[in-house]
Amino acid sequence: MEDLIPMGQWKSGERLIVGHNVSFDRSYIKEQYNIDLDGTRFLDTMSLHIAVSGLNQDQKIFAIRNGNPWNSISSLNNLNDVYKLYCQTEENVDKDPRNVFVKGSLADVYHSFQPLTDYCSNDVAVTLKILKSLFPTFVERFPHPVTLVGMMEMSVMYLPVNKRTWKRYLNESTSIYEEYKGEINQTLKEIACDSCSYLQGDNYLKDPWLWDLDWSTRPVGFKKSFELSKKPTKSKSNSNSSSLVETLMDTAKHLKKNQPLLPGYPKWFLEFCESSRNLNKLDQVDFDTIIESNQLNISPKLRAIPKLLKLMWNGFPLYHDKVYGWGYLVPDEAQLLDDESQAHFGPMEQMLEMAKANQMEVDRLKREEGIKGIVPGCLFFKLPHKDGPNRKVGNPLGKDFISKIADGTLRPFLSTVKDLVLQQNKISYWVNSSKRILSQLVIAYDSATGDGCIVPRVVVSGTVTRRAVEPTWLTASNSYADRLGSELKGIIQCPPGYCYVGADVDSQELWIAALIGDAHFSGIQGSTGLGWMTLRGDKAQGTDMHSVTANSINISRDEAKVLNYARIYGSGPDFAARFLRQSNPNLSEEEAKSKAKKIFVETKGVKRRLTHYEGGEATRVVRQWANGTESHMFNRLEAIATSEHPETPFLRGRISRALEPSVVGYDFMTSRINWVVQSSAVDFLHILLVCMKWLMAEFQIDGRFSISIHDEIRYIVREEHKYKAALALQLSNLLARAYFTSALQLNDLPASVAFFSSIEIDQCLRKDVHQDCKTPSNPLGLSKGYGVPAGESLSIARLVELLQNDLHFHQTECNKKQPSKERLTVTAS
Repeated sequence: MEDLIPMGQWKSGERLIVGHNVSFDRSYIKEQYNIDLDGTRFLDTMSLHIAVSGLNQDQKIFAIRNGNPWNSISSLNNLNDVYKLYCQTEENVDKDPRNVFVKGSLADVYHSFQPLTDYCSNDVAVTLKILKSLFPTFVERFPHPVTLVGMMEMSVMYLPVNKRTWKRYLNESTSIYEEYKGEINQTLKEIACDSCSYLQGDNYLKDPWLWDLDWSTRPVGFKKSFELSKKPTKSKSNSNSSSLVETLMDTAKHLKKNQPLLPGYPKWFLEFCESSRNLNKLDQVDFDTIIESNQLNISPKLRAIPKLLKLMWNGFPLYHDKVYGWGYLVPDEAQLLDDESQAHFGPMEQMLEMAKANQMEVDRLKREEGIKGIVPGCLFFKLPHKDGPNRKVGNPLGKDFISKIADGTLRPFLSTVKDLVLQQNKISYWVNSSKRILSQLVIAYDSATGDGCIVPRVVVSGTVTRRAVEPTWLTASNSYADRLGSELKGIIQCPPGYCYVGADVDSQELWIAALIGDAHFSGIQGSTGLGWMTLRGDKAQGTDMHSVTANSINISRDEAKVLNYARIYGSGPDFAARFLRQSNPNLSEEEAKSKAKKIFVETKGVKRRLTHYEGGEATRVVRQWANGTESHMFNRLEAIATSEHPETPFLRGRISRALEPSVVGYDFMTSRINWVVQSSAVDFLHILLVCMKWLMAEFQIDGRFSISIHDEIRYIVREEHKYKAALALQLSNLLARAYFTSALQLNDLPASVAFFSSIEIDQCLRKDVHQDCKTPSNPLGLSKGYGVPAGESLSIARLVELLQNDLHFHQTECNKKQPSKERLTVTAS
């Protein structure tokens, strides 16, 4: 704590600290780790730039090329490029000295003190120039003050954590990971060693997995002057046997000094050893030395491993092709009948037996999708890739196949190695996330108790849709029983006397999209199919949007949910078809396309030519969506996205200059339609934050904003103020929804969306207050392992009932005020 930078507390006044990617600087400011929030807020010039002139992912790919139409009005996000864009200069900003602060020691800073202070002062001067040029443009394009205030509120996110609890979580996760990893590697070593025995009698040629590994061997090296004599004749005499041994031992002097590694072992096995530096330094290397010294470098990422594990996809052996990547092989009777010689292909006999035992899967195959000519007598089917059939799978044990391992679609041939595959599945989350988790800066403000916090480095407007971006916490997984370390969010725990108060904004973006469609169609909420399902749909009765979609094309509700949101964000039938095939590999490409087409016709509708008339004469012809439950919504979204100056219908925030129609025409439509919905959702979040800021002051609630993750919002408040904070959050939601409906001239607010379905009051950040977060690294759960009890989930009715007996609530000054006689009306400016 004492090594951090002191900036002073601003208890009574207000202060704004400006920086480029300022959240990084904030994480090193001492006072930001205190749980009491002061009047300091942060303004990020990088976020301002992204909102005003940011590039989407596709544009960033072309940003380094010249001649793009957006080059003169946009740039990448680094300080140097942003400075050149807004200050119209070719001067470069040198960022190399920064590495001394990040990687160097205090001694390095001391020895380069003057150059480093020059670097810092130059950075400040450059950032100020950017702010002076950029801020007026930002205010012009985002005129509502709530946008700016909302960004400032988001700039002080705060995650409470006890340093001892955090250390325990890291130790538990790391130790169990190392244990699992050791068991996995030991099993892989044993499998690899046992597989070497297939070399005897060329047995590998008959194995459906091992036949195409490199089984070539390297002989023992002898000096050129030595020639091996003919084999000695056999003799029953002990003396002759002794002389034979002596003769063999005598050949040692003819051996070359430098011998190949493990002569006689197959080349694929040697590849597990060649990456070890220590092996090359040993004078004598044998098999036992490698195993005992733990020098066999085996990882599930190696290409030979799926073959050694004898992995199967729906009962068929996996095979790797250099052109098509990983797939699986199925015997093709047509090829075998046409060319009987192909039946003599080594592994064919066992592959035919596997196919016979798996006849049901064979009958389901769409043989026209199989690729011929890869392996004699077989059809090759590519493993499904999440990005479509034109991409190839690089690792069937990667995170994209976790669900397929869990449901048995991808499984080993031998049941004895099934546990190994499941263990690899368990550690996959930690493998992918541990580097980010271990890099978190945890600072204790109370050294006695260990209570402290993490200051997340959040870019409050990190995409062109103005969504916040942060690599660890805004993408953190919920806990799963088979994912090591996935209790991460449950480790973020409030100190004694405080608790979390939060809610999930129910189908927020779905409601916003439906609201836009209803307003465009008739000006009555629920007047379109999408609007009606959003307001009146019931998951239990199967009448909500996701259940209706699932029933329409016979998929699960979770899969339908992915499809629905992807469609609203602008994805087309091609994505839907890819997703359906990934979820159900047994679907043919035609079946997947047919299902995708059906759901798009039922929801988005079909394009129709509409003629507009003025004074009895046709003035223009347009193509619009029609006959779908979401047709009116998409027509309005496209109209906004293609208007001369696209802006959100609520806080009137403009799209990035780099995506305006005058710059890109009709390109990047998916990104632009996505922007209408997601940027409107950011408007909603900003309104909610500003309302909470006001109500917490009015209700005299001791607390602060903690974090917003997708559609979740969480506040840290004093235990005695938790019900007041819950009411403030409900009222903030009511006001935000009322503003949204009023902005679209819809003068009513249905009760089904007026309030959060529940307010969650808890001691930790978990999504569900009753989730105990049992994982391989937390087998006892939060309740027994960390002493965190289940929280409360309160409806608005239950909350009002509790507040009637809440003495703190009735003693609040704002409740003593005389009610105003003026009628409150909600209008949109």
